[in-house]
Amino acid sequence: MLTSFFRAGLATTLLYAALALPGVCIAEDLTIDYVISNSPQRSAWISIINQFAAANPDLKVTHCGYPQEQYKREFLTRLQSGSADLAFWYAGERLRDAAKNKLLSPLDAEMLALLKKQKFVTTAIESTRIDGDLYGFPLYYYAWGFIYRKSLFERVGVRPPATWSEFLQVCEQLKAAGVTPLGLGAKSVWPAAGWFDYLNLRINGLDFHHKLLNGDVRFTDARFTTAMAQDFGFFAFPALSPTMPAYEEAPLDVLVLPANGPNPKARKRFLTFLAESGALRQMADADQTLPAKAGTTSANVLLAEVTGATVANAAGLTHFFDRDARAELVAPVYEGLRQFLKAPHDTEQAVRYIEQARRKDLP
Repeated sequence: MLTSFFRAGLATTLLYAALALPGVCIAEDLTIDYVISNSPQRSAWISIINQFAAANPDLKVTHCGYPQEQYKREFLTRLQSGSADLAFWYAGERLRDAAKNKLLSPLDAEMLALLKKQKFVTTAIESTRIDGDLYGFPLYYYAWGFIYRKSLFERVGVRPPATWSEFLQVCEQLKAAGVTPLGLGAKSVWPAAGWFDYLNLRINGLDFHHKLLNGDVRFTDARFTTAMAQDFGFFAFPALSPTMPAYEEAPLDVLVLPANGPNPKARKRFLTFLAESGALRQMADADQTLPAKAGTTSANVLLAEVTGATVANAAGLTHFFDRDARAELVAPVYEGLRQFLKAPHDTEQAVRYIEQARRKDLP
């Protein structure tokens, strides 16, 4: 890993020259690790941390930005090293693993009270609860849903459907008007996994979905094969059962507290700053997502319209298949979905393949 240290006040030119360097640490007793996927995201992190440093001159702040894949590979090692006070991570099974392995400290009662006072989205807060404690400070999220052309719907004479039967009817009307209603970009398979997540949530609910992704339920279970047999589709995802609460797919990014982080008081000050300032909007706008703080406006009007109310009104959240599933299940399920998407779309063959992998790879 190539690491460079920069003192506060270094010329902006050098900051941007560092964009291409992996694992760049910008030096200034608080250390923050985070992921960088693009230049706007890096600029947002640097700006927010500089604002915090200016308001807290008694603190020496070090922040280290890493490319995503490098960060994922090195995350557990860095947690164990005790080098960071705060670290970026993802809600879901990976967060649960780190918490259960005692690599993270939970948010305390004071921090939970702050999140509630600042009106953070309740489902986002609860998404980080593990064995009764909260292990993530919610940053931002995005929800899966249908994006559609209002003018096209107007021309065909249809409205966004709320139920599965309405959804199928809209598809038929679009087809009759010469419009292909759906496209599934499944070359890389993972988009198809998102469709399956929603079908399973709508048919079987959140508890069953978690058990399936943890390997506790056989993939030959009749409830799973029912979900596999449905046509894939996607507004908020239509209801398949009037009695099933609306659980939504909304990947959530968080900051976690490494268990052996050396400066707990300093990190609490930074989290308080994030909660009370406009930093979360700045961060979310750079990442084209929505802030986890309710009532925070977004520069992306379409994103806010499509996803904001959906997540705020959800009965519970999932974070996408490969974030929620046990690591051993991801590859075989993706392969099973790939088989299912090819003609003749053999559900039984795909399910057998996935279930054999579950028995082989899970204890």
